[in-house]
Amino acid sequence: LRYCVRRLRNSLGHTSFVYSVPKAVPAGQNLFEAITIRFRDHNPNDPNDTFEVSLDLVQCVKLTAKFRQTVHAHVKGKYGL
Repeated sequence: LRYCVRRLRNSLGHTSFVYSVPKAVPAGQNLFEAITIRFRDHNPNDPNDTFEVSLDLVQCVKLTAKFRQTVHAHVKGKYGL
């Protein structure tokens, strides 16, 4: 999780992402499933070190929730909150 979040953060920080919004969403399809974001991060010192992932908005929300849960557990354990 830490590796993925770091690479996603790098992608956002370097504005190295592309989003895709369909002109029309078919009936019955969730809009959050139709919109995708492709994140890309590469290490300029090592061309083989490349990270690329495409997520729909539902997956982004789930990743954010997992990250929040992990951070809360860490803070609670470290500071006894």
